Amino acid sequence: MKLKLQMLPSFLVASLLAFLLTGTMSFAEQQVLVDFSQLAIADNDSEHEPTIVDFSQTAPIGLSQEEVQALRTSYAIKNWRVELSSSIQFPQSLNASVVRQVPVSQSSELFAGEDLLGFRVLFPDYNFDMYAYLVPPIAPLAGLDTQAVDANGDIVTAPEDLNKGNKFLGYGLIKNVAVINSATMTVYGLNQPEKIYVDLLDHEGKQYELAFGDLKFFGWDTLTYNNEAYISDIYDRPIIDLPVYPQLSSDIFFDKIKIFRSRYFGTTDFVTYVRDIVIDYDPVTDLDIFEDIDHEGTWQIISQSQQRRNRILFERVSREEFLRYLQKRGNIDVDDAGDAEAGL
Repeated sequence: MKLKLQMLPSFLVASLLAFLLTGTMSFAEQQVLVDFSQLAIADNDSEHEPTIVDFSQTAPIGLSQEEVQALRTSYAIKNWRVELSSSIQFPQSLNASVVRQVPVSQSSELFAGEDLLGFRVLFPDYNFDMYAYLVPPIAPLAGLDTQAVDANGDIVTAPEDLNKGNKFLGYGLIKNVAVINSATMTVYGLNQPEKIYVDLLDHEGKQYELAFGDLKFFGWDTLTYNNEAYISDIYDRPIIDLPVYPQLSSDIFFDKIKIFRSRYFGTTDFVTYVRDIVIDYDPVTDLDIFEDIDHEGTWQIISQSQQRRNRILFERVSREEFLRYLQKRGNIDVDDAGDAEAGL
């Protein structure tokens, strides 16, 4: 079931529990959810090193070194894709709906010389509501540590980054979110009537929709989402009585950008450019409820749950990446790849 932020999200529940247990809470922090200018790469054959993920451990055995290297992906702009709602998945629309890394002119007053994410959607010329989605190559993975590629091409984690789970921090992950106050999105509009949304996920996989309005403007603009359910006075917020461990979690994840084309008006060819998404939120603070006993260190319930989720995702994505590699090599055609992914 899809929820809205006007309802009580689990990260708000976490904040209320934290306040009750610690008696304190801080306010008004701001953090980048995703900055596409940081996902640009100079060489189209390379990957975005901070977000690179290796799926070869879940791939078929007996692969060559070249095939193992192919089973890596990252949040580099080139790997993002446009997905269409099922009713408009026509070949022409699928082929034309693409993502590009786009340079900003050196003469621009804003973001001169940066590379941003641009995407095009070709909506069919029919009279019904349509959706298109800008999605990352993989969902942000919880619990992964910051990594780098060493001189041998291996993906390694520095000792100081172990067990922190910060790999996707700022690349689709924000930690320690009590309640969202507002959010902004920096967009270059082309005076198009489509509406734009950002969908977030919490640690339980529940989805929350942030509505930023339409794109009927030309040039750069900062669109704003305001949480109408935000209550500034913590004493006016509802109290929810739930177990603290292992349910207590306050991470939020980027899921997708959503474009809505109304049946009543809208363009057939849609183009826009996105630089960043920033979240303003109240953080959970002083979570010293674990100081007497290390619950997670004893039971590993949260980490094991994250590992199960990551393993399932790794297996699915590694299979998809291997099929794409075979398609590029010409060893499998598109129909065979579709059958293989469907298990036929």
